[in-house]
Amino acid sequence: MNAIYWGEPSSITYIISMVVVFAVLIGFIFLLRNKSEKFIKIFLFPFSLLGIAAIIYNLVACENIYRNLPLNFCSYTAVLCPILVLMNKRNVLGNYLLAGSIGALVALVLRESDCYEWSLLDGDFIFYYYPHMFEFIIPQVFIFIKKVEIKPIYMPFALVITIILYTISYSIGHYINLKYDLNTNYFFGEGPNNPVLEVCWKILPLKYWYMFLCFPLFLIVNVLYSIPYFIKKSKERKNKRLQLQTQ
Repeated sequence: MNAIYWGEPSSITYIISMVVVFAVLIGFIFLLRNKSEKFIKIFLFPFSLLGIAAIIYNLVACENIYRNLPLNFCSYTAVLCPILVLMNKRNVLGNYLLAGSIGALVALVLRESDCYEWSLLDGDFIFYYYPHMFEFIIPQVFIFIKKVEIKPIYMPFALVITIILYTISYSIGHYINLKYDLNTNYFFGEGPNNPVLEVCWKILPLKYWYMFLCFPLFLIVNVLYSIPYFIKKSKERKNKRLQLQTQ
């Protein structure tokens, strides 16, 4: 039996893999939108553990543990996803994980060329594709079934936490590179790995600092997702004015 490879972005296998991501997202939204909290938690919790399974796989299967420490944006999202599922009040963590979920989608869409040669049955593919898929899907599901409300008030918090985690990851990775002469690139602080980050690098070709040009994109995403909140507040103000006029 011939192996089927993930392929380049133009390949049919890759295109199907992206369609599957959004098909599962839509299916989960329709399945869970009217379900109880208990059902939602039981259903989503196993999927939320796939990211942690990927962290363990990468640590066990790697040749050098220092190159696979869970210090990337997706690793933080993987650890926090099960917590999000089990929480009852999710707004704060859900607002932070919005950026993480978009980051997971970007990691699927803008893969490194090494991923092109992965067979769909390889452990590397399984523990990359499925964890990233559900790191994207789970926060999005909570937003679309209205268990998380994206609010502008949480934007500074999400950005500050992201910068703190980025700084920690970069500092540890930079120390490892100096001490052990390894080419780690945690949180991509050492340099870009996709076209979006390459644009930031061309503008500011400085390790660590160039990523700060990318962080405003998270704010733009938050603003777009906050549109329902703005609409709701606008309707509330309009209703208040109407009530005052009728008194």
